[in-house]
Amino acid sequence: ENQQGDGVVCPSVKWLREQLLIKIKKWAESPACKNTKGSLRLIPMEKYTMLYQKMKEKHGERLVKSWPESTDPQKFVYEDIAIATYLLILWENERAEKNLLKKQSFVDLGCGNGLLVHLLTAEGHAGEGIDVRKRNIWDFFGPETRLKEQALDPTASGLFPEVDWLIGNHSDELTPWLPVIAARSSYNTRYFVLPCCLYDFNCKFVRRNNISQYRDYLNYIQEVGTACGFYVEEDVLRIPSTKRTCQVGKCRAYSEEEHPIMEVRIKDMIRTTMSTDLNSLGKESLTSCNNEGDSKKGISPDFVPRSSEILSRNCSQLQKAVREFMVSKVAEALLSAPRLIEKVNSCDGITSTGTPIQDWNPGGRLTLSEIVKIFDKETLQRLKSECGGIQTLLRNHRYVFKVVSGTVELRDWRVEVPGPKMTGRDPAYLQRRYDALYKTTTCWFHSYHPDGCCSKRCPYAHGEDELRDRPSAQYLKAV
Repeated sequence: ENQQGDGVVCPSVKWLREQLLIKIKKWAESPACKNTKGSLRLIPMEKYTMLYQKMKEKHGERLVKSWPESTDPQKFVYEDIAIATYLLILWENERAEKNLLKKQSFVDLGCGNGLLVHLLTAEGHAGEGIDVRKRNIWDFFGPETRLKEQALDPTASGLFPEVDWLIGNHSDELTPWLPVIAARSSYNTRYFVLPCCLYDFNCKFVRRNNISQYRDYLNYIQEVGTACGFYVEEDVLRIPSTKRTCQVGKCRAYSEEEHPIMEVRIKDMIRTTMSTDLNSLGKESLTSCNNEGDSKKGISPDFVPRSSEILSRNCSQLQKAVREFMVSKVAEALLSAPRLIEKVNSCDGITSTGTPIQDWNPGGRLTLSEIVKIFDKETLQRLKSECGGIQTLLRNHRYVFKVVSGTVELRDWRVEVPGPKMTGRDPAYLQRRYDALYKTTTCWFHSYHPDGCCSKRCPYAHGEDELRDRPSAQYLKAV
C-alpha cells in the first residue's frame, strides 16, 4: 500500500489505484479516437527497457537518497535517467550505423540542474552543460561533470564546430534556436530537443491555428529544423511529463558542398521570422517577453537571455509586518464566517489557554475570491509582485490554514496529526528535520486564536519558556 515507485517503470500502488484506474475507466467510456503514434519509435524498446533498469540501479537510488535540492528527486532523477537512457541508445545505434569507434560528444544548452550532463558523462560521453545561471546543485556532482555559467548568443555562427550533438532538454528560450545553432556549428552537428515552454526566436510563441498550442509549437519547431536542412524525426519519451515529445535532427537534406548556401538561407529565415514576430506583436513584445534580464555586451539586440540572478517569488521577501497583517486579517474573517460543522468524536482536555477543547472555534470556510476582497488594491499588488497571489501566502502558512480547491479554512488540529510535510524527498530526512525544529517557533494559535491552540502534540512553542534556539541552516541541511 505504501510502496513508493519511481514514477516511470515502477509506479506506486496508490498511483495505480487513484490515477491509472480512473484514467482507464475514462478512456474505456470515451468514443473511439484517432490512432496516435506510440512511444520510443526511433530506438529498440527491449534495449531501452533493459538499459533503463541498469541505469536506475546504478544511479537512481544513490541520487534520490542524496538529492540536495528541495525539488522532488523522484521526478527529476528518474525523468533524466529516462532521457539519458534514450540518448545513450540513440547514440549507440548511430555508432553502429556509421561505424564510429568513439562515443559522441555533446553540449546541453540550458542544462538547468545539470543532472542529464552528469549521467551522460558518467556513461563515458565527453560533454558539458551551459546555462545562464549556476545552480547550487552543480557542486554536488563534482569536477568530472563540466557545467558552465554562460550567456550564449544563438545568432552567432560556428558556436560548437567540434561537438557531435546539441541537447535542448526543456531549454526554454533556446528551444527554437537548437536546430539553428546545430546547423550553423558544422555540417556534422546533430541535435536533440525536448520542447516544454513555448518560446519563439525573440518572444513567446503565439499559436497559429486552432489545434492545441503544444502541438502547434511542435510543428513550428519541426518546421525550423526542416528549414535548417535537417530531416527531423519525432518521438515520444517515457517520462512522467505531459510534454514528452522530442525531435531529433541527425541527418541533413543537403550535401556538404551546399553548406555555405544553407548558411545564407538560415540567416534569411531568422531575419524574416524575427522581423515578422516584432511587427505582429508590437514593439513592446520583445521587452515584455524578455523582462527577466538585460542584454550583455556582444549579445544580439534581438535576443535577450534571462538574467543570471533569479528573484524569489514565494513571499519570502515580503516584509514580515505585511505577512503578519495579512495572516491576521484572513484568520479574523474565517473566525467571523459561519461555523463549520465539526467532525470531532471526543475532545477531552483544554487548549493552551484553558478553553475546553470541545468548545474550540474552528471558524468557517471562505473562497479565495472572498478573501481577496478583504484587502485593498495596493496590498494585493504588493503581494502579487512577490509571489503571484494570496494563495501562495496562505500555503506558506500551512500550519495555520488549509487551502483546498480554491477554499480556505483554519487547520483543526483536533482531527489532524502534526508532522512534516511529506514531499518526494527522503521521509526519514524530513522527519529528522522536523524533529530538529521542534519548539523553535512560537505557535500562531496559542498567540492569536481567541481559544488558543487545540493540538495535544503541538510542535510549536506555547510561550517563551518553551521556545528553543533554532538550528543553523548548515545543521538542518546535514541532519
